[in-house]
Amino acid sequence: MATDIFDDEQKVHDEAVAHVKAVKNGESFDFDKYVGLTKEYGRLLKQLRRSTKMADRIATGIYEDNLGIKNIFGRFVPGDVVEGMIAGNVSIQLGGVLRRVTVLFVDIRGFTAFSEVNPPEKVVEMVNRYLNLTSRSIQEYGGMIDKYIGDATMAVFNTPNDLENHTLCAVKAALEMKKGSIKLREEITRDFGVDLQFGIGVNVGEAIVGNMGSDFRMDYTVIGDTVNTAARLEANAQEGQIIISQAVYETVKDHVIVEDLGELTVKNKKDSIHIYELTGLQES
Repeated sequence: MATDIFDDEQKVHDEAVAHVKAVKNGESFDFDKYVGLTKEYGRLLKQLRRSTKMADRIATGIYEDNLGIKNIFGRFVPGDVVEGMIAGNVSIQLGGVLRRVTVLFVDIRGFTAFSEVNPPEKVVEMVNRYLNLTSRSIQEYGGMIDKYIGDATMAVFNTPNDLENHTLCAVKAALEMKKGSIKLREEITRDFGVDLQFGIGVNVGEAIVGNMGSDFRMDYTVIGDTVNTAARLEANAQEGQIIISQAVYETVKDHVIVEDLGELTVKNKKDSIHIYELTGLQES
């Protein structure tokens, strides 16, 4: 519509210019023609204004629709993935690519015993408090919440968007969880009468990233040995402990304080893993 208006405006302009040239060349000035062209030009301007307002409304509608999609699906799908889908940067087809990522697993120690002796609504309330802490810590440092697995959280750093120093971001997120859990433990002890803590595992390496599942139900996630190892590290962490792999340590050793825990033999892996307990960050 706007294109047609501009074309008509150009025709009016050309006709007016032609008449002015004709007058300069000796033809008489046609007042009626001048009035007619002026009215036509005014009509086109009004149309253009209406068209511009309509375009603004359409653009606003698209923006609000996209914002609505993000707000709705962002509760179920990682926000970065939703934005990527809207922008067309993240595929909605099944498949994956190899990418270097940092994977973090965290879960609550003592949760099973707590859930066995408490009503479901009490269990859910307690779990949600912990998941709120883990989720905020992950997002604060640019991570993607991959999924919740019961009382556990799986997070990935450096997908779907590039994240500079993603391994350092992951260990900072882990330390933020540990810091935040101090106050939360006090609240949980006061409200539920139990002392529950986190166990955290962090690993870095190549993994397959993409949409996994069926043609009617899929998850944007990561799979591979890097993920499995992170889960094993978390499973071996004691209450309040953050265990990182050798690969993580080598990546962030200039920034962290650790305790060497030696070799760890894990299920379904041929070779043992050298691990460290992450205790803090070095002063910069």
